[in-house]
Amino acid sequence: MGVTNIWHVMNLTSTPFFQDPLSPGEHAQHPIDLFVGREKEARYILDGIGSSQHSRHVIQGAVGVGKTTLLQYVKAEAAKAGYLVDADAVAVTSAATAGELRLKILLSAYSALLAHDSSLAGHPVMQEVRQIIGTERHRAVSASLGLPAVGSIGGGTSVQRHTGPGALSVQPEGLLREVSKLLFTLDGVPGIVIHLNNLENLVEAQQETATRVLRDLRDTALMNSGFHYLFAGTDDAIRAVITGEERLRSVVNNPGSLEALTLKEVGKLLERRYAHLRHFDNQPVRRPVTPEALGAVYNVFRGNLRGLLLALDEAARVLIGRTADPTSGMDLADLGPVLSAIYERKLQADLDETQQDQLRKIAERGLDTAVTTRQMEKPFGLKYTATNNALGDLVAKGYLEETGGMPKGGAQGRPSRRFRLTGAGRIAFGGLVENGVP
Repeated sequence: MGVTNIWHVMNLTSTPFFQDPLSPGEHAQHPIDLFVGREKEARYILDGIGSSQHSRHVIQGAVGVGKTTLLQYVKAEAAKAGYLVDADAVAVTSAATAGELRLKILLSAYSALLAHDSSLAGHPVMQEVRQIIGTERHRAVSASLGLPAVGSIGGGTSVQRHTGPGALSVQPEGLLREVSKLLFTLDGVPGIVIHLNNLENLVEAQQETATRVLRDLRDTALMNSGFHYLFAGTDDAIRAVITGEERLRSVVNNPGSLEALTLKEVGKLLERRYAHLRHFDNQPVRRPVTPEALGAVYNVFRGNLRGLLLALDEAARVLIGRTADPTSGMDLADLGPVLSAIYERKLQADLDETQQDQLRKIAERGLDTAVTTRQMEKPFGLKYTATNNALGDLVAKGYLEETGGMPKGGAQGRPSRRFRLTGAGRIAFGGLVENGVP
């Protein structure tokens, strides 16, 4: 059978529907130059970074709307202006504590400093940082924090020092202040950008705990001169842990929730990718999806760019080069049935029979209809808490999403959560053919 590249028939080197984040650097597989849209939001953040000695900015929005891509663009632009940037984000986990995040922030700063100038490894402050990271690894905590092996960091001292149980909660705080001072001794370095990703993971444990973790970070890490923080998370996560806490809200800049790219912007994004991925320069690219089909999938996913691109990539594996005209783009007539079959199989693989039945009962109310927990109690045959948990499980599986405009009347006077089918859920129930035409 052999291995074939289906994209060569369209004069493309690989799929233009990739979901990988863009990266800086001339040799990046998906360069930051492919960035489209978000000029206003990027300008707001970059001006905030450039106009203060320390800052904190939030990038919030729905799943798949493009938060990571915006962050990568902001980091790349900041790097052009001389700011130090660690290529990797600080991973926020559901079990993270303030102390663990301080240590991760310290590691991120350390990596950015070494990437800027490897000779800094011999600086006393950098040796202290390396030593505390090595001590932490020696105490076998690195596995729970996700820290890389110390040997991969490079440079520093070979001295091993063992600290008391309370030292790790104090030393990163003091060392962050020392790193702050070090930054201002470096020529042409106005500061450092630290990216904390996926705040929603922190909220998974408990909202009160999540708020306390970030509140504890405020004065021990977030306010150091030279440090500029970028927080990324869903709307619910940001509301829960930042905007709902005055001591955090007052020191964090928030341009608001990211709006979905327009259909026109998505078209521009794909055109830029086609040009970048052109296989033979002397031959035209054959666009792999028609405007009508692109508009239909766009409507179904309601701004979830990641979901849209994944759906187009899934369909392409079935259709590209295999239609009556192998060089023609995917049209709606072919795309609708293929995607419906793909997502129906996904649904059956992802959900048990009870969950499939629950999702079907939601779909029967209308593919665009939002439902509350109270409305689904009777159809599910469950009490309020169990129904709420069942809906939450369908959200976690990717077939439901919470939507705004919550009416009053939830259990014990709380606002009722409202849920609707995601693009994947709508396609599984035939939504692309039924409602997808723009």
